[in-house]
Amino acid sequence: MNDTPEHIAKKQFDILYAKTAKEQFGMAIEMSEFGHRLAQRRVSKANPGLSPLELKMRVFRAYYADCYTEKEFLVVEEAWKMEKSG
Repeated sequence: MNDTPEHIAKKQFDILYAKTAKEQFGMAIEMSEFGHRLAQRRVSKANPGLSPLELKMRVFRAYYADCYTEKEFLVVEEAWKMEKSG
Protein backbone atom coordinates (compact mmCIF):
# COMPACT_ATOMS: atom_id res chain seq x y z
CA MET A 1 0.00 0.00 0.00
CA ASN A 2 1.34 3.39 -0.92
CA ASP A 3 -0.90 6.28 0.04
CA THR A 4 1.87 8.89 0.22
CA PRO A 5 1.52 11.67 -2.37
CA GLU A 6 4.43 11.74 -4.82
CA HIS A 7 5.68 15.18 -3.77
CA ILE A 8 5.79 14.09 -0.10
CA ALA A 9 7.59 10.85 -0.98
CA LYS A 10 10.18 12.86 -2.91
CA LYS A 11 10.70 15.17 0.07
CA GLN A 12 11.16 12.15 2.38
CA PHE A 13 13.62 10.63 -0.09
CA ASP A 14 15.58 13.90 -0.30
CA ILE A 15 15.75 14.21 3.50
CA LEU A 16 16.91 10.61 3.92
CA TYR A 17 19.57 10.79 1.23
CA ALA A 18 20.87 14.12 2.58
CA LYS A 19 21.93 12.25 5.73
CA THR A 20 25.40 10.79 6.10
CA ALA A 21 25.96 7.05 5.77
CA LYS A 22 26.50 6.91 9.54
CA GLU A 23 23.13 8.61 10.18
CA GLN A 24 21.36 6.29 7.71
CA PHE A 25 22.95 3.25 9.35
CA GLY A 26 21.88 4.49 12.79
CA MET A 27 18.32 4.93 11.57
CA ALA A 28 18.32 1.41 10.12
CA ILE A 29 19.53 -0.03 13.44
CA GLU A 30 16.87 1.90 15.38
CA MET A 31 14.12 0.63 13.06
CA SER A 32 15.40 -2.93 13.31
CA GLU A 33 15.49 -2.77 17.11
CA PHE A 34 11.98 -1.31 17.15
CA GLY A 35 10.70 -4.17 14.97
CA HIS A 36 12.40 -6.68 17.26
CA ARG A 37 10.75 -5.15 20.35
CA LEU A 38 7.36 -5.30 18.62
CA ALA A 39 7.89 -8.98 17.80
CA GLN A 40 8.89 -9.70 21.40
CA ARG A 41 5.76 -7.97 22.70
CA ARG A 42 3.53 -9.85 20.27
CA VAL A 43 5.01 -13.22 21.23
CA SER A 44 4.92 -12.37 24.97
CA LYS A 45 1.30 -11.29 24.79
CA ALA A 46 0.28 -14.46 22.93
CA ASN A 47 2.33 -16.67 25.29
CA PRO A 48 2.38 -15.24 28.82
CA GLY A 49 4.81 -16.82 31.24
CA LEU A 50 7.58 -17.67 28.78
CA SER A 51 11.08 -17.74 30.18
CA PRO A 52 13.56 -15.32 28.57
CA LEU A 53 15.11 -18.23 26.65
CA GLU A 54 11.72 -19.47 25.44
CA LEU A 55 10.83 -15.95 24.34
CA LYS A 56 14.13 -15.66 22.45
CA MET A 57 13.50 -18.97 20.69
CA ARG A 58 9.90 -18.09 19.74
CA VAL A 59 10.91 -14.68 18.38
CA PHE A 60 13.75 -16.29 16.41
CA ARG A 61 11.28 -18.78 14.92
CA ALA A 62 8.88 -15.95 14.02
CA TYR A 63 11.64 -14.00 12.26
CA TYR A 64 13.13 -16.93 10.37
CA ALA A 65 10.14 -19.22 9.80
CA ASP A 66 10.84 -19.36 6.07
CA CYS A 67 14.62 -19.67 6.35
CA TYR A 68 15.25 -22.72 8.52
CA THR A 69 14.01 -26.28 8.71
CA GLU A 70 12.64 -27.68 11.96
CA LYS A 71 15.86 -29.64 12.38
CA GLU A 72 17.92 -26.46 12.03
CA PHE A 73 15.72 -24.63 14.55
CA LEU A 74 16.28 -27.44 17.02
CA VAL A 75 20.07 -27.22 16.56
CA VAL A 76 20.00 -23.48 17.27
CA GLU A 77 17.73 -23.91 20.27
CA GLU A 78 19.90 -26.68 21.71
CA ALA A 79 22.99 -24.49 21.34
CA TRP A 80 21.24 -21.66 23.22
CA LYS A 81 20.19 -24.06 25.99
CA MET A 82 23.76 -25.34 26.34
CA GLU A 83 25.13 -21.78 26.31
CA LYS A 84 22.75 -20.79 29.10
CA SER A 85 23.58 -23.82 31.25
CA GLY A 86 27.32 -23.64 30.57
